[in-house]
Amino acid sequence: MADSASSISPSSKELRSDMTMATNIARAAASAANSNTSGVRLVYSTSSTWPFSPSSSSSSSTNTIDIAVLDSSFNPPSRAHLALLLSPPILARPKRTYDGHLLLFSTQNADKGSGKPGDASLSQRVEMMTLMAKDVERIQSASGYPANVAVGLVDKPLIFAKSTLTWDLLKQQQSHDQHSRAAAASPRLHWVVGFDTLYRVFQLKYYASAPEFEQQCSQFFEKERTTFVCARRDPSSYPQTAADGEEQGGDAKEKARRGEDKLLESEYVAPWVREGSIGMLDIDPEQAKMSSTRIRSLLKDESVGEDGKREQLRGLVPPSLVEYLIESRVYRDDGV
Repeated sequence: MADSASSISPSSKELRSDMTMATNIARAAASAANSNTSGVRLVYSTSSTWPFSPSSSSSSSTNTIDIAVLDSSFNPPSRAHLALLLSPPILARPKRTYDGHLLLFSTQNADKGSGKPGDASLSQRVEMMTLMAKDVERIQSASGYPANVAVGLVDKPLIFAKSTLTWDLLKQQQSHDQHSRAAAASPRLHWVVGFDTLYRVFQLKYYASAPEFEQQCSQFFEKERTTFVCARRDPSSYPQTAADGEEQGGDAKEKARRGEDKLLESEYVAPWVREGSIGMLDIDPEQAKMSSTRIRSLLKDESVGEDGKREQLRGLVPPSLVEYLIESRVYRDDGV
């Protein structure tokens, strides 16, 4: 479905309206960030009771609302992020699309803390996430599916904790929508991730002890019924593959797959693969290569003019982000 993004671009009027809305949302989010609130906080949603809506496809077919969660740094969002969020629900078949989509940003990173110099600010990330959410709405609607999208912020760095906090939010939302047909449905979260993220989740160094890690796995997979949908990594992005000039084409892909299989067959991961709680997803190889680092480098490249950057960005970022990245001058060293 993400391939349709190229043809689903906002009109100039729509884009200006969306950019104004995104700026207002970002300002409010930045102001609220100084408060002592904790947990997941929605800064934008298509419905005040998101994801519970009478128009949700789950209300007429099943008792489960399947939600894709894209938990990323959005620094900036890329076409790879969009493809991942709009990927088919491989662990919620026979559905052809998720019933809801959540873009989630953690203000604390397990490895990087609150960020580093040169990163987009919280306000800028909220603006970009909101614009991407509007693109998701347009793509869903054009494909004949209900648009049920939200943008959220969370103050915890680890996915297991973020899943529990997202569940707390869903319980609050459900209590506010008791009279809706969909309110009787049971949500299920599907964390759509890249391979690097899946790898880090199962590294014990991020947890106080092995028993605590196992307890959190049980909470995540069994009690909350949350899943991981992991995109297969582009073979050229593996350091051991990129450094080996003799391996090309199919050999590189085979080596990359062996690296994935090693993780999936490991002690702590294999049980959840067997339970159907972890699934591997193929996305378009060209989109898989798109990285936020590449986009930031382009925006900082003084040898490329605005028209040249605009042309390249069309193939790298969600449609609504092209003009935003040019006009906001985010990632520019001069800051003007």
